[in-house]
Amino acid sequence: MKTTLPAESLRLSALPAAYFIYRLPPEAALPAALCQAEGGVFCARTAGEVSLLLPESLPAPENSRREGPWRGFRVAGALDFSLVGVLAGLSQVLAAAGIPILAVSTYDTDYLWVPADRWCAARRALLQAGYVFEEDADDGR
Repeated sequence: MKTTLPAESLRLSALPAAYFIYRLPPEAALPAALCQAEGGVFCARTAGEVSLLLPESLPAPENSRREGPWRGFRVAGALDFSLVGVLAGLSQVLAAAGIPILAVSTYDTDYLWVPADRWCAARRALLQAGYVFEEDADDGR
């Protein structure tokens, strides 16, 4: 098992769009437009709900509750499944700064969103902790 990577070895990349998270009833059909959407969409269906995390450019699904806007970033590159503590390290820094998060993991990497009005504070906290943002990333300023 691999140990946690030092913060400075993880590069973060800002997502250019603001996102909203939606809650739909568990029996809701997924909007067909999601399959063609660009910019990343995230969906989870459980026995109690359907949650969608969508860029602000997409229309709100019918009969949904919405929270946001959120600004996000991803851990750049593909992460090995044997790495330990990647999300824990990021979330601990943000928790210490009093910043709530939404986290999503995909096959390749991890994503975190913070309230849009806390984006600059989140970025600052992560930089102070040793994390590096890619040079071409939008820093939200």
